[in-house]
Amino acid sequence: MQRLTSSLAKPTPDHLQVVGPRFFGKTILMHSLAEKIRSGDARFKTVVLWDLAHNTPATDDDFIRSLVQQIANQIAPVYKDYADHLRGAGGNGYSELREVIDILDDEKVKILLLWDGFDKAFGSSRLTRNLWDQMRDLASRPGLRIVTSSRKPLHELPRDSESKTSDFWGLFDTSPVRLQCFDDEDLVQATGHLATITFGSGAKAELLNWTAGVPPLIFSLLNKVNEAFKGATVEGADINRLAMESIRDLNPFLGSLWSDCPESSKDLYFELVEAQSIDVKTCKYSDVAPLEEKGFATRSASKVHASCRLLETFVKERADDSGSIGRLFGSEAAFQANARILLDRRLDETEIADADVRLFLSRCLADIPHHLDMCLYNIRGIVDRVLDLIWNAELGPKRQIPVEYTSDWQHYGERAANEDWGGRCPTNRGAQLRLLKLLTTPDRAPIKAKYVTNVTHTLVESAHSFANLGQHLIGRKVDFGTVFAAMCVCLELASRTSRELTAK
Repeated sequence: MQRLTSSLAKPTPDHLQVVGPRFFGKTILMHSLAEKIRSGDARFKTVVLWDLAHNTPATDDDFIRSLVQQIANQIAPVYKDYADHLRGAGGNGYSELREVIDILDDEKVKILLLWDGFDKAFGSSRLTRNLWDQMRDLASRPGLRIVTSSRKPLHELPRDSESKTSDFWGLFDTSPVRLQCFDDEDLVQATGHLATITFGSGAKAELLNWTAGVPPLIFSLLNKVNEAFKGATVEGADINRLAMESIRDLNPFLGSLWSDCPESSKDLYFELVEAQSIDVKTCKYSDVAPLEEKGFATRSASKVHASCRLLETFVKERADDSGSIGRLFGSEAAFQANARILLDRRLDETEIADADVRLFLSRCLADIPHHLDMCLYNIRGIVDRVLDLIWNAELGPKRQIPVEYTSDWQHYGERAANEDWGGRCPTNRGAQLRLLKLLTTPDRAPIKAKYVTNVTHTLVESAHSFANLGQHLIGRKVDFGTVFAAMCVCLELASRTSRELTAK
């Protein structure tokens, strides 16, 4: 809180980001910050707290309209005329909002936007670069400052290839305010609220051993302590017993935190549980980091250690159930529960040279199984990026179709060879698929492609069809099996093009 309020108190306040795993208190912190600023900061007289995790706009216009209305509601008690001006705006209200921000700044009134659950705003690629460029324009004004909360830093949030190039992201302080596990000092403050309970030898140490300081875990055990030991002393052995009794109740928390870990990190944790410690030099940073930030693993000297006994118990039970194909995929419910793991594992173990393709794949997988329509919708980004990579390799950066290609196609009477492409790769993706077929699978003329093959064309065409389906669902429900098939196609497409294009 001190870090946030100090940064906002500077003559030129920062745009800030709060980062932490699920259940680590981001929303509580954002609400507390709003209350603190409203009660004690003379400059930010308007504070707008927006819960994007549960009220996520689907389009650019929806985002701006909602923002305009929320600001109007906050300023209405004191600046009714300005609020009415925003509410009566034509279009989405962007121009009027920019105008009101400047007018209020002239009157020494600054606006603080607190965007909680900001990563949810990227669940839909319908939010485009145009929106973020407009947000950059607003945020560049001295009368407006933004604080976001998300599970990952802003530069790691999945965005489409256009949105990621917006200058909006460069406005934020590059050192996020990170919410981490409780340490010894935090534990002293937490246990201090149990005034009638004495913590005996080893009790606090065992609390950290079982929970690793993960907030919902440690408070759950402290609730058990409060119920059972009022006016008494709790010892380390008592904590051990309460922890074992609480495992079933804590499984939902543990399962949610565990599901947020990449599959490769889960594999590493299984090894840690078995060996207790592993040489850090043998571990990838990308595998260790998700475990560390959630308190599931710690480093000391040259070793990585498992550090949460509750999670160890949880994953041992899961490991016992991991060997049976029948249990994992023998019913529709089991298939849906475990197919995402299969896809995640396929992505982790697939060599994909292009970082954007991997990012788009991970974003699609993040929508399974709860947002299947968005998973299909976001396949568009994968297809667009793969085609761009293919044309850069096959036709060069200027994307010129060699004259000899066109002459040969015309000589052999190839269908679609006479389209008016002007000697350049067409911009329309449907026309690009026809061009790719000419290069890789001609009916008559010799193959022209230098790197990609007719298998690649088949995969691109299939992925493009799934992307089109995602664009035109219009409220119709998509089933899990269709999305699973689509992602299998996209993963194989990414793998194949990576092999073909890196071999050139």
